[in-house]
Amino acid sequence: MTETDDYEHYEAVVVGCGPGGAAAAAALANNGVETLVLERGVDAGSKNVSGGLIYAEESSPYTIDDLFPDFREEATERPTTENYIHNVAGDQVASFDISSLHHNDTEWSDAVLRRNMDSWLAERVHEMTRETGGGLLTEVRVNGLLRENGEIVGVTTSELDPIKADLVVAADGVNSELARDAGLMDWEDPDEWFQGVKAVVEMDPEDINERFGIE
Repeated sequence: MTETDDYEHYEAVVVGCGPGGAAAAAALANNGVETLVLERGVDAGSKNVSGGLIYAEESSPYTIDDLFPDFREEATERPTTENYIHNVAGDQVASFDISSLHHNDTEWSDAVLRRNMDSWLAERVHEMTRETGGGLLTEVRVNGLLRENGEIVGVTTSELDPIKADLVVAADGVNSELARDAGLMDWEDPDEWFQGVKAVVEMDPEDINERFGIE
């Protein structure tokens, strides 16, 4: 880190430490780039209550376990080898096997809990970026881009002084405020809106294993 015009300066600033931000920060750190990661949550993943599947594509130049070698053993729940959709209407059920779609060009697929996975990734990212002179700061909300002579030269935050960087990676989510600030996304008049509703039901782990035939 250096100081220019009384502002801290890094070679790269990554905004957000979800899976995308963590992967970007790890790739930068592996190449010796001084990288600072800014995460607005108390801890990476603190806002997540969801789970899902993460895929490694065979055609991809690299996968997340290439960046984080212990990822599958320490950050995922279990591998998935079969995928079905069950449509329930009253006492009738129609089931569809979609495994071939999910596992096309797939090296592996694991179930994950985002809260656990993101926290694990953040710990690894902090270790990796500290070695290049950067690190991970949590509870820092990036609220805009820092510009000089019309060029983006860093970020502004609600908690800290502006931070300069040669590269800014906007990994602040699908509704990226930075992408909108940069003019790369327009959410004022979208063509389509999507809304998802999720119900979380607590069940005994043994009941889940029995229901899905897992030993």
